[in-house]
Amino acid sequence: MYTDSTGESWNSFWNDVDEWIKNEIINPAGQMMINTIFLVMDNIVPDNDVNVIVFETIYFFGCGGEISYTKGFCIDRDGNIGSFSSFGLGADLGCGVSVGWGISTSNAPTIYDFKGYGLNIGGSFGIPIAGPISVGPGYEWAIAIDNGYTTNTYSLNIGIGKIPFEMHASLSNSWVYDVYSFGGD
Repeated sequence: MYTDSTGESWNSFWNDVDEWIKNEIINPAGQMMINTIFLVMDNIVPDNDVNVIVFETIYFFGCGGEISYTKGFCIDRDGNIGSFSSFGLGADLGCGVSVGWGISTSNAPTIYDFKGYGLNIGGSFGIPIAGPISVGPGYEWAIAIDNGYTTNTYSLNIGIGKIPFEMHASLSNSWVYDVYSFGGD
């Protein structure tokens, strides 16, 4: 490590530069991005109580029973962004395999509250496009067992199934990790 004539190390200088870039450029830009997403959400759904938004990919298999896995990232109004995963098991009316891309909204105060066990009820239907392959929308409502916060998930799914619709009820476990805070309000 190089030390200048005042005894100050270059590492300290670069740490200060790094801290300045984080506080003056990255955090304000990230918070502006998050504020813009919530501004759009507030204009689409006025008087909502959405505090957390999740952008996700949903993997689903069901044929009497259901197994689901969700992976994505979540943001909250406080300027936090983190990775999100969920695993679910339950009962299913339908038979098929699908992958979907969705957006979830929750009234949980922050992404730190958007985890744990939940009860989920939902369904989807598909418009056949080629043989057993279908594309269509899905919806799921969930409630967290430990804190009562609710979540609404809207998705677009592509799948292979014997009938063009499914309904399911499941128990899931969700977790949030690798959280970064842009230092919001």
